[in-house]
Amino acid sequence: MVAAAADNRAFRPYGTDLPGATIDGGRESLMMWYGGPGWGWGWLVMSLMMLAFLVLLVLGGIALYRGIRDGERRREDRGNQDTRTAEQVLDERFARGEIDVEEYTRRREVLRSGG
Repeated sequence: MVAAAADNRAFRPYGTDLPGATIDGGRESLMMWYGGPGWGWGWLVMSLMMLAFLVLLVLGGIALYRGIRDGERRREDRGNQDTRTAEQVLDERFARGEIDVEEYTRRREVLRSGG
């Protein structure tokens, strides 16, 4: 009889020799220690925290992408800025024939007078 009990124990999973622990749906099972089955509301809290973490990761990635993209745009915009003065633009328009001599002299005088 002692040999049969030893043989029976050899096939039981680790930890089933604890008091009240059974595999076959008895009073308690190994996965339900300390306060009964499951975690109560813990699964919901953990699921919401995981969802919040994933949302933060996605939003952080979007913010990083936009920051890099906007930084590149600003660099490009700085390179495209027109650094010509108003008199240079006026001179170019006169040279291209867009304005006549009278308009050129009138506008140049306005620019030089500061008005």
